[in-house]
Amino acid sequence: MLQSAFQKYVLDFKFEAGTSRGVLTQKDTWFIKVWDSKNPAVYGLGEAGPLKKLSIDDIEDFEPRLREVLRVLEENDLPSTQEEVLGLVKTLVPEDLPSVAFALETALLDLLNGGKHLIFATPFFSSEEKIPINGLIWMGHTDSMLLQVSDKVAHDFDCVKMKIGSLNFEKECDILDFIRRKYYQKDIILRVDANGAFKPEEALDKLTNLAK
Repeated sequence: MLQSAFQKYVLDFKFEAGTSRGVLTQKDTWFIKVWDSKNPAVYGLGEAGPLKKLSIDDIEDFEPRLREVLRVLEENDLPSTQEEVLGLVKTLVPEDLPSVAFALETALLDLLNGGKHLIFATPFFSSEEKIPINGLIWMGHTDSMLLQVSDKVAHDFDCVKMKIGSLNFEKECDILDFIRRKYYQKDIILRVDANGAFKPEEALDKLTNLAK
């Protein structure tokens, strides 16, 4: 039968991370550990880390609900295939706890693969390929955001994603315009992330302005 445990950690940001729902200075995260009672030396790990005011499962009773999911998990044996793992998690975890589903999928797949931190056998895991990602620019004062962009470009990022939605929209457009004029389209891809800051009735106008 499966066994489980979890440990909560509070992570401190190295800077004030601005989002459309406020500034983050800390982040709560829960690490989940699962193992088979017949072989406790081999275990799988997963992380559930809902973001405050941004994630659907940023809820007061997150930990009791996590504990209940793990209690029910322990009534099961370790699935024998990837498909069975995903099916079991879908059965056990409610849709409003996506970070728990992610953590449990990760932990079970890790355990299924021998507790080697192997979730999927891919060229990324074997260090044969990299995963292209964007450089994230957190909200903040204009100078701070521009400095972040310069730092990302200096570290060879060719795609940056700007967090928008907390400052005056016209001011944010000015910042984006400045960046686009400084770094031509051939140099970087510019993306924006408003984290739900736009109301449905105003979103189309804002997107039209951003498209320019």
